[in-house]
Amino acid sequence: MDEKKYESIIHHIMSFVGGFLGGFAIFNFSHTFGSSETSNMIYLVQTLLGKDFIGFVIRMVALFIYSLGLIFTIVIPKFSRVNLKIVSVIINFVGFIALSFMPTDIDYMIFLYPVFFMSAFQWNVFEECGGYRSATIFLTNNLRQTVLSYVNYFFEKDREFLNKAIFFTLTLAFFLAGVAYSYYVAQIFAEMGAIFGAIPNAAALFFILKEQMLIDKEEQEEEEEEQEVELTK
Repeated sequence: MDEKKYESIIHHIMSFVGGFLGGFAIFNFSHTFGSSETSNMIYLVQTLLGKDFIGFVIRMVALFIYSLGLIFTIVIPKFSRVNLKIVSVIINFVGFIALSFMPTDIDYMIFLYPVFFMSAFQWNVFEECGGYRSATIFLTNNLRQTVLSYVNYFFEKDREFLNKAIFFTLTLAFFLAGVAYSYYVAQIFAEMGAIFGAIPNAAALFFILKEQMLIDKEEQEEEEEEQEVELTK
């Protein structure tokens, strides 16, 4: 299996994880989508204008946590060569465990703090696959790209448009499959079901490690070839 194949598999598994995260928040917490900050910032304005100081502070902290998730994807590579994909799935593991043991009688926005950080970090790490910009934590742009690609293929008959349409269709399918998975988990286990997100996350980690081993092998072979060239000079 080549690197592109691993990249595609990992992307779609992480879309499944993203679907689980989004569904987990919506099915358990008053239809709140924890993977995006749009609704939170709208309610942020509402709490400010409505003079709900506590609600405003809670949502400001949520915005800060989400921003931190994005910031760390830039800061970490400045000081380390660690694989951010591995870091992201480890963060998800910790988050799923934390969510499973958090008290359920706290404000639902506070309960979702781990989801905000997990989603933001995952979004910025798994943002591209095969040259396509594709988020794994929400669907709007993926839907847009799917529709436009099929329409362009219908008129242009360019195979590239069809390949693009298939890629984004699979991304949508895996995300929605993750949503369906979270629905049944929520029906049975409610908030405690967060731990079940670790299963697809573990599958992603397996393929990420396989991909990293392939990359390391290719880099080692390139170094050996360069050394042989230097010796023949």
